[in-house]
Amino acid sequence: MKNRRFFAPYFKSLRIRLMVFSVSFVLANVTLQAQEYCGYPEVYKLTTITLDTSARATHRVVDVLQNQRGVWTIGYINSSTSPNDSNGLLITRFNDTGKLEWHLRLDANSYLTPKMSSTDDQGVVIIGGTQKANGLYIPWIINISPSGTLRWMREMNQIPGVPGSAKFDNVEVKFNGEIWAVGGGTVNGRWMPILIRLNRFGNLIDGRAFIEPTQTLPFITQSHRYKDVIPWGSLSNQMLIAGEYQAPDVVNPSQNSVQPVLSLFDSLGGFQRNIFFQSGLLSSEFRVNEVVRSTRHPSRVFLVGSLTDLASSNPSNGKSYLWATCIDVEKDSIIWQYTYDTIESWAQRAYFDRDRLMVLYKAVRTDGIIADGIMQLDSLGNWEFVHHMEVGDKADFNDFQFKLIRNSYPLRDGGLVLAGNKSSLDTAHLVMVWTKPCDPDFCTNIAYTVKSKKATDLVKRATKGHSEFNLSLTNISATQSQLPQFNQTIGCRFCPLPVINVSDVILCDFPLFHQQDVWDIYSDVIWNDGDNSKYKSFDKVGLYWLTKQNACGIVRDTFRISKENRPVKVLNDNEYFCRGRLFTLKGTQPNPGTFFYNWSDGSTGPEKNVYETTTLSLTTTSPGCGSRTDIVNVYQANCDCEICVPNAITPYNSDGKNDEWLPRTDCKYANCAIKEGSYRIYNRWGEKIAENPIDVAWNGKDAMGEFVPRGVYVYNIKIVFDESVEGNRIINENGDITVF
Repeated sequence: MKNRRFFAPYFKSLRIRLMVFSVSFVLANVTLQAQEYCGYPEVYKLTTITLDTSARATHRVVDVLQNQRGVWTIGYINSSTSPNDSNGLLITRFNDTGKLEWHLRLDANSYLTPKMSSTDDQGVVIIGGTQKANGLYIPWIINISPSGTLRWMREMNQIPGVPGSAKFDNVEVKFNGEIWAVGGGTVNGRWMPILIRLNRFGNLIDGRAFIEPTQTLPFITQSHRYKDVIPWGSLSNQMLIAGEYQAPDVVNPSQNSVQPVLSLFDSLGGFQRNIFFQSGLLSSEFRVNEVVRSTRHPSRVFLVGSLTDLASSNPSNGKSYLWATCIDVEKDSIIWQYTYDTIESWAQRAYFDRDRLMVLYKAVRTDGIIADGIMQLDSLGNWEFVHHMEVGDKADFNDFQFKLIRNSYPLRDGGLVLAGNKSSLDTAHLVMVWTKPCDPDFCTNIAYTVKSKKATDLVKRATKGHSEFNLSLTNISATQSQLPQFNQTIGCRFCPLPVINVSDVILCDFPLFHQQDVWDIYSDVIWNDGDNSKYKSFDKVGLYWLTKQNACGIVRDTFRISKENRPVKVLNDNEYFCRGRLFTLKGTQPNPGTFFYNWSDGSTGPEKNVYETTTLSLTTTSPGCGSRTDIVNVYQANCDCEICVPNAITPYNSDGKNDEWLPRTDCKYANCAIKEGSYRIYNRWGEKIAENPIDVAWNGKDAMGEFVPRGVYVYNIKIVFDESVEGNRIINENGDITVF
């Protein structure tokens, strides 16, 4: 790529000088030129801030993002009344309600389009670049604190032995605060990839340029440059870099015809592998602007950018199509790829919303207006709806840097924020538009038509390795200043009343705890105790209320927190009842609460009468605390077992009749189960003659085996019957027995 195309002619002065502004901020309801194709996104809030400067100035927003501290923008401040006026950067931060909290003016000149990324402490890092006296472009990186102060600024030194310019294309901050800046440098007019790693304090961990000096097939590259970087791997400890390259066998190198490439690095910045893709048409230029990871398939990524046919009649102004592709990194294969004819367009960002890929892009409409667009894609890359909206002035389309501007960003509530600018003879304006998510009912009929088609198939190419050069950084400083004062009010357009989505809550466990979320970036909250928190915790039952208020009205609602108990086990696994008697299963829950009882035979209520052997289940349900099912097996049993005792025996004649004495246990029921039993025989003087288990008969003999004398003897019988329903039945009976 030639420097005259890449570096914008918009900035003429190389001087870095602080400008002092006299400024006031005025809210204005600016009419947007918007085409509502499906109602997404509806304009929710519009803020226009006027920077009233003493000399003619322009302000151009080039990047916007949201982190936990609010919405950030960065843009150029350029005064053009005389050649001695200087350029600078203006950084602003809004809170989530759209109120400007602070702004920072830096005299850090940037001839390369700055971009931002959030730090782990919710500040931002900014990448950009300046032109040196020798004409080379050198990139820098800035760290801004959440409160709006410049923490540090580093500039990359010229690469040893590489007499060319360099730039950072993107920056990413890892969870541990480590900063990765990626881009490219030029060697004899050819790009090579560069990588810089810094810690959160701006200290260089390592920096490398990857040189590919020989061009043999299987090819290395003729030109290669990193464009975006994201965390990768199951633990997000690796990094995946998306880039562009040009093959050495390209037909016309002056036409660029770059193709996509993915590079994988380990957590320490060690290079692992490249995945090159190339179109069958070498005149097709695939521009990669961002890579985003799939929310459903951890091995897949999506690349978005533009596809241009350089073989057209005017290659320098060839028509660009919005382009997106899905790649499986583990399999090195392309799942799908499409171009989308939204007139002249190119993708800026991509993100996921409810498992749908959302692409933010810019489009040049048939009326010449350059508008911001949003497109929703399904899992196969088919578009589902689009929307265009113009925010701010028409930009200079011939300025190549314009294609690198990212002025829209997805919000945490599912909406969007768009940043633009309007200019006049002596003032500069910052335009901020907050949008709200689309109602799906509005997106069923789409009047706007997008022509989509499969892009020319990309195929994987083999590659050789590369050499590495070490890079270094130098500390530099920039003058920083705050604009003197401002006044601002927030206005709404098509603004709905606040919505309170609260309902009654049932708590089931101890300790009681409930957190109510009424988060709404556009409204103020007041609870019944005066608290203004949008996330509130409760540990007591009772009736609570809150109000929400914004510029369009006030809404009040109440909800009740109550305590219920979870159902517990109340039925035994097995139950027994006496044959011929009524038996009732009792499933009433022991703890207080609202419970509903349903038996497996369709009956309801906590109690159930049983008349026969059966198996039943009882499902007990609490409206707020779930349900449980108990299964019980019910068995009939013989109860009230008795004994029958003979009162005489005749053992002497040995005629086989009444020769033995034995108590009977089956005299009333046939199946009385004896748990234990025995008997004893005593003579008239109380001497024990015999002792046997209850099931062994007495033959009329003593312990010596001799027949006892005829007469009357005393018996004692003790039996324990096993009656499971009413417990053990014990019979302890005494009586007389006559021996003849």
